[in-house]
Amino acid sequence: MTFELETSKPKTPFLNVELEPAIWKASGDEAVAWWNLDLEHRLFAEGGAYHGVEHGEVFLYEKESGREKVVNLSVDAGGEGGESTYSFHFSNKGFETLFNMGKGGEKNGNEVKALKIACELLFHLPDGELRAELLSEAMAALEEKRKAHKKTVWDKV
Repeated sequence: MTFELETSKPKTPFLNVELEPAIWKASGDEAVAWWNLDLEHRLFAEGGAYHGVEHGEVFLYEKESGREKVVNLSVDAGGEGGESTYSFHFSNKGFETLFNMGKGGEKNGNEVKALKIACELLFHLPDGELRAELLSEAMAALEEKRKAHKKTVWDKV
C-alpha cells in the first residue's frame, strides 16, 4: 500500500489564499524595479479575496545609502471613510509609514490592517528574493505596530 503526500501551493499568512504571482505586473526598467497590481485579476473582482484593493505598487531602487523599498496601497475602507491610501517605506533604517490619506486612515488600527493587506499582497510578488525581504520587514513592522498599540476596554468592545 502506498500513500501520496498532498502537495499544495504555499498559502498567504492571513487569508490562506494560494500563491498567485500573476496578480503582479512588472513595470520597471534598469534603474527602478517596479511592480503594479493587476486589478483585472479574478482575486480583485467582487467576491474575490482582495476585493476592495484599489491600487498597489512596489518600488525598489538603489541609493548610496542602500536599497530603498516603497510599498503603496489603496484600499476601499468602506463606510464614510471611503478609500484610504497607505505608503510604507522599508530601508536600511527600518520601517516607516510615509503617509496615509483618506478619512478612513486616521482610525486606530487601520494602519495595522493596511500592513496585513500589504503582507498578503507581497506574498504573491514574483521576485522571490525581494518577496522574502519585504515580507520579513513588513511582518516585523506589523508586530512592532501591534506592540505599540495599547488596547483599552473600548478597543475590545
